[in-house]
Amino acid sequence: MVRDAARGALASLPAITEAEAHLLETALSRKVSDLRQTALALLRVQEPTAIAASVARLAAGTADQKRAADELA
Repeated sequence: MVRDAARGALASLPAITEAEAHLLETALSRKVSDLRQTALALLRVQEPTAIAASVARLAAGTADQKRAADELA
């Protein structure tokens, strides 16, 4: 319940900051499906250059982060 409410609130954000993007990228080292989907959705609201930067950082991370980079690219 709390997770669903938080996901709904986060999904309504019009944009995220670079610092928030870094936090989301860290969260993508986890395998929890709903957390990954929410983090990826939030990263997708960035400007194209910021998305490219997130992809590059994720591609240099863990196996789960590399998978997220592929999904985000």
